[in-house]
Amino acid sequence: MAMTLLELVEVLQKHEAFLRRHSGGKRANLTFAELKGFVLRGTKLRRATLAGANLSDCDLTGADLSKSDCFSASFARATLVETDLSEADLRGANFQGANLKSTILRNADLRRGKLLDGEGTDVRITHAEADGIDVHSANFSYAKLEDVGLKGAKMDNVNCEGAQISGCDLTDVRMRNANFKGASLTNSNLRGANLEGADLRDADLSMCNLQDANLSNADLTGANLSMANLKGAEISGTKVTFSAEDLGEDIHEALESHQVWVATGGKKGKRLEFKDRDLKHIDLAGYILDGADLRGANLTDAKLCRTRFTMADLSEANLTDADLTEATLNGANLRKCIMRRTMLVDAIFEAVELRNIDNKPTGRFWSANMASVDLRGAVLWRVHLGATSLADALVDKADFRDADLTQADLEGVDFRRASLDGAKMPNQVRRAAT
Repeated sequence: MAMTLLELVEVLQKHEAFLRRHSGGKRANLTFAELKGFVLRGTKLRRATLAGANLSDCDLTGADLSKSDCFSASFARATLVETDLSEADLRGANFQGANLKSTILRNADLRRGKLLDGEGTDVRITHAEADGIDVHSANFSYAKLEDVGLKGAKMDNVNCEGAQISGCDLTDVRMRNANFKGASLTNSNLRGANLEGADLRDADLSMCNLQDANLSNADLTGANLSMANLKGAEISGTKVTFSAEDLGEDIHEALESHQVWVATGGKKGKRLEFKDRDLKHIDLAGYILDGADLRGANLTDAKLCRTRFTMADLSEANLTDADLTEATLNGANLRKCIMRRTMLVDAIFEAVELRNIDNKPTGRFWSANMASVDLRGAVLWRVHLGATSLADALVDKADFRDADLTQADLEGVDFRRASLDGAKMPNQVRRAAT
């Protein structure tokens, strides 16, 4: 339905009166209206009906279309800078080439839908299309997007907190510093997407394709990455934890087999052998890894709270920034480990009594070995090291608050730049440190 400018002005005047609850007011019904190219800056169309309308090339800067029905409307190449589309029905809407900088799309619905013509005969399944759009700093919080095409879109600094973004094509999208906290992006294609510095805490990224995506310095704490494809993804500086399943079926199966091996005293299952394996960011909190071979493994940023490593071999492993709070490391070999900024709060380092082939105690004990370990910046509050060897360890800026090192081998350790508040230490070592 083509409209003249005068006809449109009359509709807008009556709609404004409707919004103000004045007499003569009437809700705007612009269903299938032909409005291409109109300048509608600052227009108040809150709660208006614009289903199937052609608003392509329109200037809607600062307009209020909140709670409007824009089902399958076309906003192709439209200017929607600072436009309010919150809670609008945008199912099947077309935003190709549109400018949505700072647009408000909070609680908007951009899922697919069915569109009928004015006679109710032409039924079409429509999908919201927004390939290549610029939505810099737009607000999509709690919006619903399903099967939306956003390929190559510019979405830096967008707020998508709590948004439901499922099955969308986000290939090569630029979303630097975007907020996706608590959002659901399940089954979306994010191949090659730039998510540098993005907030993805508690986001659902299950079954997403993140191949070759840039996730550097992003925060994925608590994110669900089950069955996600991370091949070639850049994760330097990323805050993230991966479950065993996330890192591959072979890792998951090896861990499960090791649990059986421990439970049956080695009669069934198989000992875990992850020598030199890349396991950075893995979440193994609470696992039993007694006797495991983790020599040289990369466990950077790993979550290992309450994990049990009794008699495990972690020599020369990289545990930088790992969290071993309340972990059990009785008799473990940690020689030459890199443990910079590692959390070892309340970790347990007791000696293990050795048994003979008949499983009888021998009266001999095996202590943990931390010789030549790099503990710079590590936190060891309340740790009791027993007879553990710390010989030649690097402890600059390490925090031994309330730790007990009275029986530990501290030969060659320089504590002068470590924190020893409340720590129990041999007198000669404390004097040297002060």
